[in-house]
Amino acid sequence: MEKIKVNAWYDKNEEKDGWHIKIISPTGEVIDDSRKVGFPIDVESFGEDDPEDIYDALREEYPDALIKVNGVA
Repeated sequence: MEKIKVNAWYDKNEEKDGWHIKIISPTGEVIDDSRKVGFPIDVESFGEDDPEDIYDALREEYPDALIKVNGVA
């Protein structure tokens, strides 16, 4: 059985730096996004130097998912 995938990366752009997370179904459909209201993790509470902390928060929220942070599983 395929797993949900979680991709998280630190995005630096002109408007706003910060973590961006996408939750992807086994069929490849984006089912949630950290930029949507009601996302279960407050990405603004994590800084650029917090990849381990964001991984831990994602693992707690999505324990069975395949998680990649900045491209690393």
